[in-house]
Amino acid sequence: MKNINEIKKSKYNIEISLNGNWVIYNTLKNSMLELNEEFYSYYKNNKIVSEKITQKFYEYGLWLDKDYDEIKELKMLYLRKIYSSDYLNLTIKTTNNCNFNCVYCYQDHLKTNLENDVILKIKNFIDKKVENDNIKYIFIHWFGGEPLINPQPIFDIENYILKKYKNIDLKSSMTTNGYLLNKKNIEKLKNTQINSFQITIDGNSDEHNKTRKTNQGENTYDKILKNIKNILEKSNFEILIRINVNKNNSDINKFLIQMEKNKLLNNNRISFHFNEAKKMDISYTNKDIFYQSVKEYSKDLLLIYNLLLNKKIKIPFYFTKGYNCEFDRLNTYLINTDGKFYRCSSSEKEEAFYLGDINSKGELFKNAKSFYNKMLRDPFESKKCFDCKVMPWCMGGCGFLKVKKINECIPEKYIINDLIKLYYKESKNEKNFKF
Repeated sequence: MKNINEIKKSKYNIEISLNGNWVIYNTLKNSMLELNEEFYSYYKNNKIVSEKITQKFYEYGLWLDKDYDEIKELKMLYLRKIYSSDYLNLTIKTTNNCNFNCVYCYQDHLKTNLENDVILKIKNFIDKKVENDNIKYIFIHWFGGEPLINPQPIFDIENYILKKYKNIDLKSSMTTNGYLLNKKNIEKLKNTQINSFQITIDGNSDEHNKTRKTNQGENTYDKILKNIKNILEKSNFEILIRINVNKNNSDINKFLIQMEKNKLLNNNRISFHFNEAKKMDISYTNKDIFYQSVKEYSKDLLLIYNLLLNKKIKIPFYFTKGYNCEFDRLNTYLINTDGKFYRCSSSEKEEAFYLGDINSKGELFKNAKSFYNKMLRDPFESKKCFDCKVMPWCMGGCGFLKVKKINECIPEKYIINDLIKLYYKESKNEKNFKF
């Protein structure tokens, strides 16, 4: 049995007093343990009273050997994940055109489509990657503009991969405003590898229709909900509803009531993602709807999560995956309609994030500076991040923002104790081990 001098506590433990007991959450292991006062004192003082308790503290990552380096563990996880090369993750824009005129959108919505010459280059690029990197998994996220304005590349590229590479696991998804997801298009999309749609609904009907109108100024809420209900009734697709939160729509109770009336709550094929609406390069006049800081937004996010929990809706769960964003990884790219490769879906307007072009043979000619900036970013070089308890969750934050010298923390950092209390309430029977 170990002795007290061989043990230390994890730097990623968060200790919360709750209902007369203590909840210890470890952000590296995503583990949670509830202790009464007696067992908390054992934990706190590194006191060994039995092999069973010692094993449990080690199993949950709360105790470590004194010479164990958690930072090295996290670094190894980071390097293994971002430099893994057996997968290919492509976000492909089928068009830059869009049928919506959302007030906060950063895109120009040029009427350019993914044409056959670029589609051929993409196919050749995939061939090169499979040949050189021993690709086992391909994931494609269809993007725009509004991708359903020009859906043919979806069928063309997916069918090509399926016919040529029988041993590669192909999956896909789509970001869409949902307006064109009618019965006819859903039937067609059943013949693709798409398994989920991300659809934005910005609050209740009144709030949504203020920010997400068609190009002709028409309201869109009712039609989107009609399409979602049809998807649930007539197909097996899953739906992620994204809510871009601003000061006007942060009270989501009306939104949830409308979802409930439409029988869209507590459906295991629907999940929710809340994102802060940002002031981008827009001409929207009502700038007062935007938050002045992530910290300000985090307060409303906590209210939203509390409301979700009260409605018995699963709250979004942060966990350690080894990187901040899928776009941090080696074989993850955004491909624009002109065949240019960019760092991520927020960056195609900026040359600093241009990663290169493919030629007719599918060879990627990299913009070395931008590519190296992406791959050699070190999330551990910031002392602020290095010492932070939520580092395993955010891994240094958004790489796109870092290049722009915007050092934002994730909102969860500011509400971490309250968030863990919510996790505890929601999942106590699943993850909690109580002495």
